Amino acid sequence: MTLLSTNVFVTASVLETLGFELLEQEGDRVRYQAPGDRATSIDLLDRDVDFGREGAGSIHHVAVRVPDEEQLFEWHKLFREREYDVSRVMDRHFFHSLYVREPGGILFELATEQPGLTADVDLNTLGESLFLPPWLEEDREIIESQLPPLNITPDSEPN
Repeated sequence: MTLLSTNVFVTASVLETLGFELLEQEGDRVRYQAPGDRATSIDLLDRDVDFGREGAGSIHHVAVRVPDEEQLFEWHKLFREREYDVSRVMDRHFFHSLYVREPGGILFELATEQPGLTADVDLNTLGESLFLPPWLEEDREIIESQLPPLNITPDSEPN
Protein backbone atom coordinates (compact mmCIF):
# COMPACT_ATOMS: atom_id res chain seq x y z
CA MET A 1 0.00 0.00 0.00
CA THR A 2 1.19 3.50 -0.74
CA LEU A 3 0.23 6.44 1.47
CA LEU A 4 0.50 10.12 0.63
CA SER A 5 0.55 12.21 3.79
CA THR A 6 0.55 15.95 4.38
CA ASN A 7 2.94 15.35 7.27
CA VAL A 8 5.19 12.42 6.47
CA PHE A 9 7.05 12.62 9.79
CA VAL A 10 3.88 12.32 11.89
CA THR A 11 2.56 9.50 9.72
CA ALA A 12 5.91 7.70 10.00
CA SER A 13 5.72 8.10 13.78
CA VAL A 14 2.25 6.53 13.84
CA LEU A 15 3.44 3.62 11.69
CA GLU A 16 6.35 3.05 14.07
CA THR A 17 4.02 3.31 17.08
CA LEU A 18 1.89 0.60 15.47
CA GLY A 19 4.97 -1.62 15.24
CA PHE A 20 5.96 -1.06 11.62
CA GLU A 21 9.69 -1.04 11.01
CA LEU A 22 11.56 1.19 8.60
CA LEU A 23 13.01 -1.02 5.86
CA GLU A 24 14.43 1.31 3.25
CA GLN A 25 14.15 4.60 1.46
CA GLU A 26 14.54 5.15 -2.25
CA GLY A 27 14.00 8.67 -3.51
CA ASP A 28 10.78 9.99 -2.01
CA ARG A 29 9.47 6.49 -1.13
CA VAL A 30 9.99 5.23 2.42
CA ARG A 31 9.06 1.57 2.99
CA TYR A 32 7.77 0.22 6.30
CA GLN A 33 7.14 -3.43 7.15
CA ALA A 34 4.45 -4.65 9.53
CA PRO A 35 5.43 -7.14 12.22
CA GLY A 36 4.25 -10.74 12.18
CA ASP A 37 4.01 -13.68 9.87
CA ARG A 38 1.52 -11.98 7.50
CA ALA A 39 3.75 -8.98 7.11
CA THR A 40 2.58 -6.11 4.98
CA SER A 41 4.55 -3.29 3.43
CA ILE A 42 3.46 0.32 3.44
CA ASP A 43 5.23 2.85 1.28
CA LEU A 44 5.03 6.37 2.60
CA LEU A 45 5.65 9.04 -0.03
CA ASP A 46 7.70 12.00 1.18
CA ARG A 47 6.21 14.74 -1.00
CA ASP A 48 4.84 18.21 -0.40
CA VAL A 49 1.06 17.78 -0.83
CA ASP A 50 -2.18 19.36 0.26
CA PHE A 51 -4.69 17.50 2.41
CA GLY A 52 -6.42 14.91 0.20
CA ARG A 53 -10.10 14.31 -0.33
CA GLU A 54 -12.10 11.15 -0.62
CA GLY A 55 -13.18 10.05 -4.06
CA ALA A 56 -12.07 8.13 -7.11
CA GLY A 57 -8.47 7.00 -6.82
CA SER A 58 -8.32 7.25 -3.04
CA ILE A 59 -8.84 4.80 -0.21
CA HIS A 60 -10.91 5.43 2.89
CA HIS A 61 -8.67 3.88 5.52
CA VAL A 62 -5.82 1.49 6.26
CA ALA A 63 -6.68 -1.46 8.52
CA VAL A 64 -4.20 -2.89 11.01
CA ARG A 65 -4.91 -6.05 12.97
CA VAL A 66 -4.71 -6.23 16.75
CA PRO A 67 -4.97 -9.42 18.81
CA ASP A 68 -8.01 -8.62 20.93
CA GLU A 69 -10.51 -6.06 22.17
CA GLU A 70 -8.48 -5.40 25.32
CA GLN A 71 -5.61 -4.13 23.19
CA LEU A 72 -8.01 -1.88 21.29
CA PHE A 73 -8.81 -0.12 24.56
CA GLU A 74 -5.09 0.25 25.27
CA TRP A 75 -4.56 1.79 21.81
CA HIS A 76 -7.56 4.06 22.37
CA LYS A 77 -6.03 5.34 25.60
CA LEU A 78 -2.61 5.89 23.97
CA PHE A 79 -4.03 7.85 21.04
CA ARG A 80 -6.23 9.95 23.34
CA GLU A 81 -3.21 10.76 25.51
CA ARG A 82 -1.39 11.91 22.37
CA GLU A 83 -4.43 14.02 21.43
CA TYR A 84 -5.19 12.21 18.19
CA ASP A 85 -8.69 12.16 16.72
CA VAL A 86 -9.73 8.65 17.78
CA SER A 87 -13.13 6.96 17.72
CA ARG A 88 -14.60 4.84 20.47
CA VAL A 89 -14.07 1.07 20.31
CA MET A 90 -16.90 -0.23 18.12
CA ASP A 91 -18.59 -3.60 17.86
CA ARG A 92 -18.68 -4.37 14.13
CA HIS A 93 -20.33 -7.76 14.74
CA PHE A 94 -17.59 -9.76 13.01
CA PHE A 95 -14.82 -7.85 14.76
CA HIS A 96 -14.18 -4.87 17.05
CA SER A 97 -12.38 -1.78 15.86
CA LEU A 98 -11.45 1.84 16.40
CA TYR A 99 -10.38 4.54 13.98
CA VAL A 100 -7.65 7.11 14.41
CA ARG A 101 -7.07 10.03 12.04
CA GLU A 102 -3.50 11.23 12.37
CA PRO A 103 -2.40 14.79 11.54
CA GLY A 104 -1.01 13.74 8.15
CA GLY A 105 -4.57 12.92 7.09
CA ILE A 106 -4.38 9.11 7.06
CA LEU A 107 -7.26 7.24 8.70
CA PHE A 108 -6.12 4.04 10.39
CA GLU A 109 -8.50 1.34 11.58
CA LEU A 110 -7.27 -1.00 14.30
CA ALA A 111 -9.37 -4.17 14.24
CA THR A 112 -9.56 -7.59 15.81
CA GLU A 113 -9.98 -10.71 13.67
CA GLN A 114 -12.46 -12.32 16.05
CA PRO A 115 -15.18 -13.40 16.25
CA GLY A 116 -14.79 -13.61 12.44
CA LEU A 117 -17.04 -13.99 9.44
CA THR A 118 -18.56 -17.26 10.63
CA ALA A 119 -19.80 -15.79 13.92
CA ASP A 120 -23.47 -16.15 12.90
CA VAL A 121 -23.19 -17.91 9.55
CA ASP A 122 -22.73 -21.57 8.71
CA LEU A 123 -19.45 -21.95 6.83
CA ASN A 124 -21.19 -24.19 4.25
CA THR A 125 -23.64 -21.42 3.30
CA LEU A 126 -21.31 -18.43 3.67
CA GLY A 127 -21.81 -16.06 0.75
CA GLU A 128 -25.12 -17.48 -0.47
CA SER A 129 -27.14 -14.57 0.86
CA LEU A 130 -26.59 -11.04 2.08
CA PHE A 131 -25.74 -11.05 5.76
CA LEU A 132 -26.44 -7.90 7.71
CA PRO A 133 -25.57 -7.26 11.33
CA PRO A 134 -28.58 -6.90 13.62
CA TRP A 135 -28.47 -3.08 13.66
CA LEU A 136 -28.90 -2.95 9.85
CA GLU A 137 -31.68 -5.54 9.49
CA GLU A 138 -34.40 -2.88 9.60
CA ASP A 139 -32.78 -1.30 6.51
CA ARG A 140 -32.46 -4.60 4.57
CA GLU A 141 -34.98 -3.65 1.89
CA ILE A 142 -33.34 -0.33 1.02
CA ILE A 143 -29.81 -1.81 1.17
CA GLU A 144 -30.75 -4.69 -1.12
CA SER A 145 -32.51 -2.32 -3.55
CA GLN A 146 -29.26 -0.37 -4.01
CA LEU A 147 -27.08 -3.38 -4.80
CA PRO A 148 -26.42 -4.37 -8.41
CA PRO A 149 -27.54 -7.87 -9.43
CA LEU A 150 -24.94 -10.55 -8.87
CA ASN A 151 -25.01 -13.52 -11.25
CA ILE A 152 -22.70 -16.41 -10.50
CA THR A 153 -22.48 -19.63 -12.48
CA PRO A 154 -20.08 -22.46 -11.74
CA ASP A 155 -17.90 -21.57 -14.76
CA SER A 156 -17.87 -17.80 -14.42
CA GLU A 157 -16.50 -15.05 -12.27
CA PRO A 158 -18.94 -12.86 -10.31
CA ASN A 159 -20.16 -9.84 -12.26
